[in-house]
Amino acid sequence: MHTLTKLIAVFVLLFNLAALSIQGAGIDDLTWEITADDAVSIVDCNQNATGELVIPDVIERRVVTSIGESAFHFCDSLTSITLPDGITSIGKQAFFACRSLTSITIPESVTSIGEAAFYSCSSFTNITIPDGVISIGDGLFAYCTSLTSITLPDGITSIGELDFYYCRSLTSIQIPDSVTSIEESAFRECSSLTSITIPESVTSISSQVFEGCTSLTSVMIPDSVTSIGSYAFRDCSGLSEVTFLGDKPSFGQGVFDGVSAVVLYPSFANGYTNPLAGLMAYKDGDYDPINHHHQKTQLEVLKQIRDNGRDAQQNTQLEVLKQIRDQLQTLNAKMLDLQASVAQKNAQIAQLQQRPTLEEVQEGREGSVVLEVDPEGGTVTLGLTIEQSGDLIDWSPIEGELTRTIPIPDGKKFYRFALDKGKNPDQG
Repeated sequence: MHTLTKLIAVFVLLFNLAALSIQGAGIDDLTWEITADDAVSIVDCNQNATGELVIPDVIERRVVTSIGESAFHFCDSLTSITLPDGITSIGKQAFFACRSLTSITIPESVTSIGEAAFYSCSSFTNITIPDGVISIGDGLFAYCTSLTSITLPDGITSIGELDFYYCRSLTSIQIPDSVTSIEESAFRECSSLTSITIPESVTSISSQVFEGCTSLTSVMIPDSVTSIGSYAFRDCSGLSEVTFLGDKPSFGQGVFDGVSAVVLYPSFANGYTNPLAGLMAYKDGDYDPINHHHQKTQLEVLKQIRDNGRDAQQNTQLEVLKQIRDQLQTLNAKMLDLQASVAQKNAQIAQLQQRPTLEEVQEGREGSVVLEVDPEGGTVTLGLTIEQSGDLIDWSPIEGELTRTIPIPDGKKFYRFALDKGKNPDQG
């Protein structure tokens, strides 16, 4: 063959290979089976398939309804996969170690995803699990080291064992309110996770769930949680605050091992006690956000005492501090009672100050007398005895007593009279 002809043939071959590469993976890379209900299940894929793959809705005039176990196992060159709308289940290890896979579209029709389905898909950055999914297997996203965010469906009841193990780029996650348990090592070694909200539906946190989450700074544990497994927060070196909203749950071994400082203010803590591995605890009402920095200083001091060990004298000093604190609380309660009593007295004084003075009632009139009305009869009775004297020293009464009962109109409480002492009536 002529040299130029050979070069053209080689060029055409290379062009065709390049075109195939650009077109990416297709149906020819797939292996499927017909299921008992006359549907199609994808059971295998060519591990040399590259690029984007769109799985058709129908193959051999049958609806594609499932991705079988290990179907895309080690398909290391696929970059994206679109699943058809008829899919209802994804088998375990279905996309195991598809390390170049950056995205996958999961339809709303999917209800279950098997264990380790996306294990070691290390190029994933985010993924949405549709709301129709009610079951996810263990180790679902383990070693997805590039995963930064994920949306979980509301229907799941459990975060499975090792589901997010070693997802070192995951910074936050919203746990649905339907979840009742977080299983062993679910978020272990998620070193970029800074915060986590545990919903009130959760009743148990298993062993090593957050172990090695070194960026986790705070966690709030609802009152629904009744148990926390061994080493659940071990080596969470950045953890500074743990809030318990309910009664003390049962604890496994070494829950807070390797944690340098934790401020607890649960209702079960009894003042400055150490209910959890010697860590500082504030009971409800003792934790003061305004004096938080002062309390943190106290915490550091007590932490040093804890780390260095306490002698008998230091224990005595702590007991004295407890007694002083209790006395202050008692004095504060008495002060509140006194303040309430003073406020009541002040109100009574203010009411009395509104009444007229005796001088205002008598108007300065000589001999004026004020009598209070009998509340039962509504009358005032005046009695007058007249005495006589020749020397202003010895007095003798004149026989007979002058009395007069005067009815008082409704609403009147007092009656006033005065002696005129022979003055002209016109003078008053």
